[in-house]
Amino acid sequence: MATDEQERDGQGNADSAPAPEEGRIGPEHPLADVIARAYRVFDRPIPASDHACACCMCPEIKRDFLNHTARTLPFDHCAAWSMAAIDPDLPQEFWGWLLPRILEIIASGDEMNWASYGYVLSRYPTGDKSRWSPDEWSVLDDFQRQYMLNFPYMEWDFLDDALCMFARAGWPVADLFAQIDQWPTDRLVAQLADDWHVPNFDAIIIAPEWEDAKIPWRFWTRRALFERLFLYGMNPATPRPLAEKALHVAACIDHESQWDAPLSDDARH
Repeated sequence: MATDEQERDGQGNADSAPAPEEGRIGPEHPLADVIARAYRVFDRPIPASDHACACCMCPEIKRDFLNHTARTLPFDHCAAWSMAAIDPDLPQEFWGWLLPRILEIIASGDEMNWASYGYVLSRYPTGDKSRWSPDEWSVLDDFQRQYMLNFPYMEWDFLDDALCMFARAGWPVADLFAQIDQWPTDRLVAQLADDWHVPNFDAIIIAPEWEDAKIPWRFWTRRALFERLFLYGMNPATPRPLAEKALHVAACIDHESQWDAPLSDDARH
């Protein structure tokens, strides 16, 4: 008979699958195919240096770091590297070797860097298309789009944090924002209501890692976004819980914004 602790851990059920290793994803994960492509396309020989400061990494991890392929690199090694000071001109060959493992960890939702994911991909201009071959960029572009399409990955994922992560790494901000504008309104309402803690806090939350906080601020305080959410909340066909969230989120935007133009006729009536 399974103990209470075993049952809580899923060990008392013979049919329960073992939990994946930290920083790994299984074949059922929505990003599994693009991660598999990343390992194939970015397959490179193990580099001669990890380009990280010796003072910033555990000596045992630093000695062992390059004894692994990118695919077999342990999670704690990647976490240590992500928080270490690195060469200011990180070679593309090294970053290309490590990148598939970094992408898998990001997809897993496991926190690699206590500071923020906002800094992880920006250790190299990862989102600069001109730096990659067509096959490599196809993987990176697909990863970015699929990541946002399937967001969030854990309970405390904030949408603005994800946008900041890709923006800092060089992905065009206008394209990132356009992807969010294409989300169904009910999904956008639910995400922003969680992120902005409505109705308990009611404030727009911007990731602190943005190099210019005015960029996301302008996006979240647009009149068009306010009207979209306000009209959704006022629509009798919208389920009441979502309608209430939509109106709270719209109120956040209204409170934080400074508009000169009048509301549209639809929003006024």
